[in-house]
Amino acid sequence: MIKKITPMLLLAGAVLVSSIMLEAGLRVFHYKPALQRAFYLTEAWRVPDKETIMINPVFLRDDFFSSHNFDKTVVTLGDSFTEGYPVYNGKTYPDVLSELLSNAECRIKVINAGQGDTGTDQQLKLFTKYILPRLKPDVVIWSIYTNDIMDNIEKAVFTVSDSNKLVPLDGPMSWLSIRQLIYDNFPLPAPIKKESYLFNLLMKSTERLQRWQVPQQFKKNDEAWGLQKIKLAVEEMNRLAKINGFDIYYVLIVNQSVYLEEADPLNWKDDARAVRYRKIEAMLHDHVDVINARFSNPYMRSGMEDENPAGAPDIFADEKRDGNVFGDRHFNETGYRLLAVKVAQRLRLINCNMPESENTLSGKSK
Repeated sequence: MIKKITPMLLLAGAVLVSSIMLEAGLRVFHYKPALQRAFYLTEAWRVPDKETIMINPVFLRDDFFSSHNFDKTVVTLGDSFTEGYPVYNGKTYPDVLSELLSNAECRIKVINAGQGDTGTDQQLKLFTKYILPRLKPDVVIWSIYTNDIMDNIEKAVFTVSDSNKLVPLDGPMSWLSIRQLIYDNFPLPAPIKKESYLFNLLMKSTERLQRWQVPQQFKKNDEAWGLQKIKLAVEEMNRLAKINGFDIYYVLIVNQSVYLEEADPLNWKDDARAVRYRKIEAMLHDHVDVINARFSNPYMRSGMEDENPAGAPDIFADEKRDGNVFGDRHFNETGYRLLAVKVAQRLRLINCNMPESENTLSGKSK
């Protein structure tokens, strides 16, 4: 028995010594690269989910989708622009939309089903697996954003079949799920996981798996795969709307870089985010129920030294509130209110009309 144990102890000792030496070497060279979406690892407001990869735990509660004592139910679906980053506190676009609809001739519940850092893949799964079985919405408003193309690649829960249909993928096979599994089950105390350079490197290595689910025929153009899945998701939602009797609207959020490209084409020409926006815009061009959330003459040059020549209010959050790079920031309170007004003006809620003078809810045909 002792003879069997000794080699195992030697091996364990060698692994421990090697790990200590590697840790020391990484610290000497200060090599601790930032992890993508590191907040997933420890934040309680995202938990692993076999359907959507990671999910806000409130969406797992039946009472979150309760609409008792209301005449109409509106579900807002989307990413962080729907969830409301970085404003929250009653200032998100679904909050303002609820406020605008409060003067209608019936009681309207607006349910914010937005979840940041997701694409249409995950949002469609969220709707079909967790919302639709619990709720019969009257209206669904689905916001689509530029980065949905990349999110559909890096956080895929659908692929495209040979017959051009959406086919579910196994959520736990996502790189994020694999990384979370390693993190949760690695036999180290949480403080060491947080501080260790070597463990950080292990977590970083999983990012190589971000595109491993892309089908072979799309390996040379994975963005075409991400875009095609947006198109098929829209078709699937239209089908679900007919079957379940709800109205569906698609809100196309204009990326900050699109405005910057128009204002300063020399420095912002062919920005990748603006190019992706135009691809999505062209794809949705012929759909009737698309609300193009483009605002006229906004001042979006947050962080630049020149003054606002047009006197228009800034609609984007500045660098102090939004950690994203300039050109890819979220709305501030002004931007979200403008978005809510634009959405409210397009909604048609039967028997819930309100005076045209309110400029918030129209009974006109779509």
